[in-house]
Amino acid sequence: MVPRLRLIYDAHPSLWGSIINEMNSLKVQGVDIMSHCRIRVGNGLNTKFWKDVWIGETQLQHLFPRLFALESAKDSSVAEKLQADLSSSFRRVVRGGAESQQLEHLLTLLESVILSNSEDRRVCDLNGDGVFRVKDVRNMLDESFLPKADVPTRWIKCISIKVNIFAWKMFLDRLPTRSNLARRNVAIISVSYQICYEAPEDMAHLFFNCSLAREVTRLV
Repeated sequence: MVPRLRLIYDAHPSLWGSIINEMNSLKVQGVDIMSHCRIRVGNGLNTKFWKDVWIGETQLQHLFPRLFALESAKDSSVAEKLQADLSSSFRRVVRGGAESQQLEHLLTLLESVILSNSEDRRVCDLNGDGVFRVKDVRNMLDESFLPKADVPTRWIKCISIKVNIFAWKMFLDRLPTRSNLARRNVAIISVSYQICYEAPEDMAHLFFNCSLAREVTRLV
């Protein structure tokens, strides 16, 4: 977990616990939101050289494991490593073979890195300006989970977002009907629809099959 998220989670466990759980749930389903939030290094003071993903697609400790094993200051920042000889904090001199090859590769990778006076910050690659927006995450979830259709959009902009979300949950059968609650082992007295008692309260009966729903639809 990102350290800043851990601090917020400890302070507000119910809210941030739910957010972290949802992010982990989405990751299991193949949507890793945090992978789209990257570090843009400025002065390098708040970014860990080996343990943060700040250059390339993975942590340097995994990309160069032999060099990381030699490192005595494993939590050193990018600024600390780049402002001195890269191997000055190693426990011993780099030997030939894999160690020498990894050091050469790392030095080549770092040639294009130039520190500035600005602070390190996180950016989002879901858009062109690097700013995190809920809209971009929603669009990504739409593309991942909603069925593809030959329509310009699956959200109707002229009606409330609450109605859009309700229709989406209805389509996915994610509404808290009595049948869905029972499947989730929620204790309820009965799964029957409490207005007509004609059938179990599921999405199809609630909106389409119930005699009351059909009458309301006819009147509308």
